[in-house]
Amino acid sequence: MAHARLAKVLVRLLPGGWMKLNHVQQSLAEVARVSPLHVGSVAQLLEAFFLGVPTLPPNTQHLLGLLLE
Repeated sequence: MAHARLAKVLVRLLPGGWMKLNHVQQSLAEVARVSPLHVGSVAQLLEAFFLGVPTLPPNTQHLLGLLLE
């Protein structure tokens, strides 16, 4: 699935320290606004991302808030 592949990419980019989670959240929120199918895909992406990171990064609340929406 595409969301699983994207989650793996995000997990690999995270240790670099230059990925801003609030920017990721804003982009994914725009995707989620398109349709209920997109909402589900964003939720699956975020779930796969959280399963893939060994420890939660700072500013995780941005992505968790989106997942709760």
